[in-house]
Amino acid sequence: MKPDTSQTATKHSELLAFLGNSLLLPMNQTERLGLQPSFWEWASEGESETVRRAAERCASVSAELLASEGSEDAAMHRASVEYTKLFIGPPKPAAPPWETYYLAGDCVTGFGEPTFDVRQVMADHGIISNGPHHQLEDHMGIELLVLSQLCNGGNLQDAVSFAEAHPCSWIDKLTEAVDAQDVSGYYGSLLRLAKAVMLDMIASR
Repeated sequence: MKPDTSQTATKHSELLAFLGNSLLLPMNQTERLGLQPSFWEWASEGESETVRRAAERCASVSAELLASEGSEDAAMHRASVEYTKLFIGPPKPAAPPWETYYLAGDCVTGFGEPTFDVRQVMADHGIISNGPHHQLEDHMGIELLVLSQLCNGGNLQDAVSFAEAHPCSWIDKLTEAVDAQDVSGYYGSLLRLAKAVMLDMIASR
């Protein structure tokens, strides 16, 4: 049975927070939930078929990563190395995680109109970006964290409007860039889950 609207919004908020944090820092600087089968069981429980299938894909990729590396520590290291290659570099990110890049094309700084737009949404809703990541506001991880806060605030329309204007508008392009470089498929599976959650939110408005 699917949870009621308030329960669903809370679950989606928690999932988006996990996904946002996973895209902001490598696993060795955050947490290992993505390597734990029980987390993915929780992520898929009571969800729509679209979200459930995306969460099951994450669970499968995570299990394959653990099996190939032989231990949780080794799998965490592998995921962290892949994160660095994808989103940091050197010499530059293989899959730039900023919205501006995909609008402007090969933008050097990643700083553009989407940065200001997301910054304004955060100011309007009293959302503060803190932590050790020091990223521009149009980073996919930050956009998912902002969306998580909007879901948690109980205003579905604001959350849907933000999702459509920002992360949903470029997540396919980021996923394509990640798929071209992400050997394990772990980060591609996280992005697909983020998209599934957002589409579920949009469909339920």
